[in-house]
Amino acid sequence: MNKMEQKPYTSAGTCVAFGCFDGVHLGHRAVLSRLLQERELTPVVVTLEPRGKVLSTPEEKVFLMQQLGVEHMISLPADGVGCPEDFVRRVLLEQLGAKKVVLARGYTFGADDSGNAALLRSMGLEVEEVERVALDGCPVTGQEIREAFSAGAFSRAAALLGGGYLMMGPVVHGRANGRRHGMPTANLGFGPEKLLPPLGVYGGVARAAGQRVLGMTNVGQRPSADDFDQVTVETLLLDFAGDLYGEELILELRTYIRPVMKFDGLDQVRQQIDRDILTARRRMGGAFSGERASGS
Repeated sequence: MNKMEQKPYTSAGTCVAFGCFDGVHLGHRAVLSRLLQERELTPVVVTLEPRGKVLSTPEEKVFLMQQLGVEHMISLPADGVGCPEDFVRRVLLEQLGAKKVVLARGYTFGADDSGNAALLRSMGLEVEEVERVALDGCPVTGQEIREAFSAGAFSRAAALLGGGYLMMGPVVHGRANGRRHGMPTANLGFGPEKLLPPLGVYGGVARAAGQRVLGMTNVGQRPSADDFDQVTVETLLLDFAGDLYGEELILELRTYIRPVMKFDGLDQVRQQIDRDILTARRRMGGAFSGERASGS
């Protein structure tokens, strides 16, 4: 069970928001915003971790939750919820001492989706339902984000997420092609469960070694370098110098610049990267002039 650093819960009990929170998108943020307004009870988030491809790993959820002001969070396997009544009794009432639950209107849980606001109330919990968030008339859901990724509509996905797509992991050794050509990149290590955005080149915010800089990230294969047939996530950190191997890299992809392209030589690669850098600086200027980036 993953935990944030926590202070002891108050003796008055807790107010809990629970769910997968995959992506920590605009709909989730509405629930979390209401949860964090609680003053009498200790706000606690319970994240349910599904199997398969995810928008947010448990570590990424912790990072995003911390940026939003969440201080208490625990993670449980989503398939461990099982019987809704048992989950409410065992986790919410006995483990967390919950008095109140905040959830999205119409939210259901449990193996047969029989858990709902009515069940929670019947078991003695106060329930506050938050209206679901819509964007352009469409409810904000993880499925909408996944469909936007599948359609190559990154700007749509980023808007649903609240500004960008978070990717975290260690900097791992690549083939050092960029370093040999004077364009060193940081290679992000990521697990097979992480859902990748549409392949292409992105501008975004990068954090590493205590610095926050503009990053230009390539998500895809390397057709111009070595026809490497596996997808990599490589970031050129602008205005940064240093050795990052083994450091944690935090990327927030904010703007899609172009698809992955194959070039005939190094000069073409350099020329295109120079153009990409200008595009990234122009689009991302606000993120480095006092704007608070989502997840930053």
